[in-house]
Amino acid sequence: MAAHTRKARGRHRDHRTIVAVVTLGVVITILAVAGLTVRAALSSVAAGLPKLDIAAHQPLTRNTYIYDGSRRPRLLAVLRGDQSRVIVSSGQIAPVVKQAVVAIEDRRFYEHSGIDYRSIGRAFVTDLVAGHSEQGASTITQEFIKNAYLPPQERTSDSMSRKLREAVLAYQLEQRWSKDKILTNYLNTIYYGESSYGIEMAARTYFGTRARDLTLPQAALLAGIVQNPARYDPFAAPTAARARRQAVLDAMVTQGMISAADAAAAARAPLPRHPHRLPTSRLAPYFVEYVIQQLVHQFGAATAFGGGLRVYTTLNPRVQRDANSAATSILDRPGDPTVSIVAIDPHTDEVEALVGGRGFAAQQFDVAVDGRRQPGSAFKPFALAAAIREGLSPKSIFISEPKSIDLGNGSTWNVSTYSGGYAGKISLADATVESDNTVYADLSMMVGPQNIATMAADMGITSPVGDNPAIALGGLEGGVCPLEMANAYATLAANGQRMNGTMLDNGTPAPISIKRVIDDQGHVLVRNTMVRTLALAPWQAGLETSILQQVIERGTGVAAAIGRPAAGKTGTTTDFADAWFCGYTPDLSAAVWVGYPDARREMIVRGIKVAGGTFPAMIWNRFASAALAGVPAHDFPAFTTPPTTKAIVCPRSGDLATRWCPERLVCYYFPGGAPTEPCTFHGPKRVVVPDVTGDDFGTARHRLAAEKLAWQVVDVPGDPSQQGIVVGQSPVGGHTLLQGRAVILRVGSGPAFLVPDVVGLCRQAAAQALQLAGFGVAVAWDGTVGDGGAPGMVVATQPAAGTSDQGAVTIVVHGNDMNVVVPNVVGLAAADAQAALAAAGLGGDAPTDGSGGNVATQDPAAGTSIEVGALIHLTLTGRPQPTPSS
Repeated sequence: MAAHTRKARGRHRDHRTIVAVVTLGVVITILAVAGLTVRAALSSVAAGLPKLDIAAHQPLTRNTYIYDGSRRPRLLAVLRGDQSRVIVSSGQIAPVVKQAVVAIEDRRFYEHSGIDYRSIGRAFVTDLVAGHSEQGASTITQEFIKNAYLPPQERTSDSMSRKLREAVLAYQLEQRWSKDKILTNYLNTIYYGESSYGIEMAARTYFGTRARDLTLPQAALLAGIVQNPARYDPFAAPTAARARRQAVLDAMVTQGMISAADAAAAARAPLPRHPHRLPTSRLAPYFVEYVIQQLVHQFGAATAFGGGLRVYTTLNPRVQRDANSAATSILDRPGDPTVSIVAIDPHTDEVEALVGGRGFAAQQFDVAVDGRRQPGSAFKPFALAAAIREGLSPKSIFISEPKSIDLGNGSTWNVSTYSGGYAGKISLADATVESDNTVYADLSMMVGPQNIATMAADMGITSPVGDNPAIALGGLEGGVCPLEMANAYATLAANGQRMNGTMLDNGTPAPISIKRVIDDQGHVLVRNTMVRTLALAPWQAGLETSILQQVIERGTGVAAAIGRPAAGKTGTTTDFADAWFCGYTPDLSAAVWVGYPDARREMIVRGIKVAGGTFPAMIWNRFASAALAGVPAHDFPAFTTPPTTKAIVCPRSGDLATRWCPERLVCYYFPGGAPTEPCTFHGPKRVVVPDVTGDDFGTARHRLAAEKLAWQVVDVPGDPSQQGIVVGQSPVGGHTLLQGRAVILRVGSGPAFLVPDVVGLCRQAAAQALQLAGFGVAVAWDGTVGDGGAPGMVVATQPAAGTSDQGAVTIVVHGNDMNVVVPNVVGLAAADAQAALAAAGLGGDAPTDGSGGNVATQDPAAGTSIEVGALIHLTLTGRPQPTPSS
């Protein structure tokens, strides 16, 4: 058997050897045929081509001119074709750059004569096996020929004739130029992305250095970018750029150019974070850079810098000067934070001014366009807009207090206010004016984080913000830039209409900064038209504006008041690393950001922690006052809101509250907005009863409450050492109960305290009776109306009357927590007065034993608004009057 197996294995090896030999023969034959075919084709094409004209490889370029938005446009900047390319000699290029490019682009560059037949054959076989084009075989010389000599329309052609022409010219060039000269010219010609042509401009743009000073990790990154500048852009795609740099380093190790240790050290080097560019405009360098970005996106870098374009922008020189002055006049000392300002005309959605940093020479990074920072409470208007659009009225009553919100995934969200103070019951409108985080945490859960994110996008926020519950407080997954914040607030200024241009229609809204682009022959290439989209109904936008006006009039943004109708919102992050004021009038929308562009660190300036209501509001004030000087003060449009209906809702779910909901809010809704379904988040879920036997009574209650279980106490007299200890429970730990059900606790007791019978009394009278009996009192409302019962009256107690307890007693009151109007009962008999008060949901403290007497006085007086279930003090004629209890 073993011998048979060995023979079979031998035959198998022989078979594999035969297959390998045959395959190798086929490949060699294909390569030979391919080589002969290519040589014959090249010879045929070469015979019909003129000799290479080396002097013709520098193309002519035409200047591009950028103008402001004045009636008589004035020149802002000139873009020259050679501005993005600086020619350097071979000695001005670091040798490691040449090594890196050869290693990744053409490893046989020093061996072939312009055409790499081996690579052609390899690519031919690979494509043959794959059934389609998989590999390219162009050499560095061929790539240089394509970029420097062939007409632009031929460069993207994939025809065989173009490839043959390119190969013949490459061969001719190799006969006349040295390898180093070809490589140097290639490095001076190719495009590296970010508007950079040639190795010198790439070194300046990506690293702020010269080509001669490039290091190994820098050279490897630039060599990798060449293949696809957009895909391997380290600013836009750092992960892909890092992987491509590693591929270059690996190729250099394989070809013996560097050691593995050198490659490992280079791979650890950080990527560049921001491009280094030179200013193009003294008045508005950041605005000009933003315009250049759009031109490159629309037309390509070559046309943008050398295509002879005439670009007419929206920049208002006077407003830009006002923005420059405001940005530097208050925070003007060394070490002060950076200020960014963006101003937009809400009538046209045109960018009138843009300040991206402290100074372009020192900081090329444009915070206004590219800075993604947390907005803090400046994002609350989008949550408010979402709530209004969903039908919730801002007059709804919330509870301002520290919150621990159950997120339903085993985690809780703890929220406090910025100031540490809490208002108790407060309307949503006032909570906006005071920027109350705890109220907006409830609002986020009621409206839904995703609805808030959608509202922000509809109004003009283009950055992805996620659906974190903290979104209503400005806690975003990423961040937002001043440009999009000014644009989104402009939607409110435009009475709910978002207006955006069509020039860069890539699926996201963008304000207009370029009006039109024409060529040097006067032909219009692009005319940026405005598209209107209704994000909010006019009355919805007007309602929100009326609230944001109060932020400036009496809230956190009083420093922004400019003596004319204006609205806005402050924003501060918890670490004081970002501070905002975003505001608008009917004629101007502007966002002001203050912070450090290169880091997130706490801002303390002149001894002041920088919040949105401090320096940002002051800067907005100074800018808006100057920018609107000479512009008549206009009022915001009038509006009328629809009628509202009231509902008692659960803030966690936004649905109708049930007896299981731990918190209830009185909310008002516009037509179609009121919830119709009961809350299911706090519904009667089945939970496991905890084993609390042996716990003290306080701990046991806490553990049961955490599971949303109630309890009843049975006193067990006995061992004094067991007083206050749970000595038994029913059901026992481990069993399951519906949430809201009670667990009977047997608690060791001293002297018994029996719960008095207060069913049928009004809420306040019942509470007084329980307090006199030594019990604490908690109130719960059964939420039912219209069943014939008297609102405000006690219908049950927990525990029940006669039960022994040493803790608090919960009185269950019929109806909802609301205010009622006290009726006039003066002159009525005592019994009739009691009946009239009961019908209104109130109680009276006069006797009803039939002993006579009419009501002489009542306190509070008739017409007073008072909480349902309150006790009205009555005096009767002809009877001594008791002193009312507090």
